[in-house]
Parts: sequence; C-alpha cells; structure tokens
Amino acid sequence: MNTYAMWSPNFHFPLSGDVEQEIEPRFTTPIAGVAEIEGAIVHEVASYGRQLGALTDAVLALSAASGQDDGPEVSTLRAMADEIAAKKTAMREVLHAHAEAALTRLKSADPEAWQALLTAQQTG
Repeated sequence: MNTYAMWSPNFHFPLSGDVEQEIEPRFTTPIAGVAEIEGAIVHEVASYGRQLGALTDAVLALSAASGQDDGPEVSTLRAMADEIAAKKTAMREVLHAHAEAALTRLKSADPEAWQALLTAQQTG
C-alpha cells in the first residue's frame, strides 16, 4: 500500500500518457476523393509538386511549340515556374551549407566517423 498516494495524486494532463497515433501532416484539406488512394499516389508515384511540375512543363512546351504569343495565363505560369526554379536553387544552397556545417561538426567531434562517412560516400 502506498502511504503517500494521497500526497502525490496521479494527474493525467493532456499528452502526458502513452500516445499511439499516426501523425502525418496534410497540406490540403479536405482531400477530394479517397484519402487512402491519394496518399498512395503521393507516396508511391509522384508528389503533388512533381505532378504540377510535369503539367507546367507540358503546357510551356506546347505553348513554345505553337509559336504563338503567350497569353496572360501562360506568362503567369512561366513566371511561377521561374520563381519555383529560383527557390529550388536557393534552397539547395541552404541545404549545402547545412550539410557542410554538419560535416565540420562531425569531423571535430568524431574524426573516425567522419572519415568512414566520406569513404562510404565515395564507394557507394
């Protein structure tokens, strides 16, 4: 028998116990259609960004092939595609800087692990 139970009651605050649930962010709600099917397509075939990128590339290629002046819709799409390409380039530079900083920290903290990582990258 716990003689101190009345002095230390067991409170259950939100998120204080075991939590077993799948947490997956949804960027578009609600999903039109069957969520399981759309989730499988996004995870196994192509993300929404890849799908939209393919459509954008197709529309811009068809517009260029037609030889006609771009209408406002195509000009807007081309401007968005250019902005997306610039953002991807900028983010790659950020990722490169983060990776370089992480490798520098690893080399300082664990030179053997750093060398093993470099060797694995060169041979793999």
